[in-house]
Amino acid sequence: MKITYLGHACFLIESNSVSIIIDPFYDDTRFAPKPDFVVATHGHFDHLGHAEKLCKNGAKFIAAAELSEYLKSSGGHNVHGMNIGGFFNFEAFKLKLTDATHSSSVDMIHNIGRATGVIIEIDGKTIYHAGDTGLFGDMAMIGARHNIDIAMLPIGGNFTMDIDDAVYACELLKPKIAIPMHYNTFPVISANPHEFAGGLQGATKGVVFEIGEGKEL
Repeated sequence: MKITYLGHACFLIESNSVSIIIDPFYDDTRFAPKPDFVVATHGHFDHLGHAEKLCKNGAKFIAAAELSEYLKSSGGHNVHGMNIGGFFNFEAFKLKLTDATHSSSVDMIHNIGRATGVIIEIDGKTIYHAGDTGLFGDMAMIGARHNIDIAMLPIGGNFTMDIDDAVYACELLKPKIAIPMHYNTFPVISANPHEFAGGLQGATKGVVFEIGEGKEL
């Protein structure tokens, strides 16, 4: 399985049978992904990003029910709405939405559903993308319920966890690998990803990606 970081909170996950992009906000002058599925954790512009364009090109959109209906109403008809709960089997992978402590809107005023995290089981691995979130105690439950191989966690502060909170989140989640995200896109979320990786304790290994870099994990 290959994971490519396209910047901010956007990751492209590619297996032998399917490709999934999460929070598709990226520089489209550099990258032109053609995923089979698009997952959005919430409706803010820096996460919904290019979702509508990708869905008009044939990708299936997965998000909280209200956000899915919003995209459907704007022309993206191939959608699958969910809510926080159990897994849905998409055949090549399974996906569930988790809680996240954050807001969700498409115009920064009117809320659309709620912000979520995402757990994906694919190719024998469990991936947790926390979305935009602050630290919350039920991360311990997420870690206890799921043997997380890879966790993608925001570290930029201001809107989300900062480095210290993200390091503590790893103590609750206990992932094998932790990847920092949601930093340095804007001045207000400036952070050093290597400081995060170096601060991890126990068995969790920090892996820092350059934008555009892909790794087999």
